[in-house]
Amino acid sequence: MYTLLKLSGTLKAWQSRYCCADYKECARFKLSADNRRVPINLMPNGAYLRSNDKP
Repeated sequence: MYTLLKLSGTLKAWQSRYCCADYKECARFKLSADNRRVPINLMPNGAYLRSNDKP
């Protein structure tokens, strides 16, 4: 996700909401904690960004 949003100001908002606060609610965290592959286009809220990669 970082590589997709690194030039966007929205990255800080996502980091503040999920990485610094409710990280246990982060869809990416949940998959990682279950040792599952985390799609690059998966957003912390569980939505997918449009990408050429399949989720």
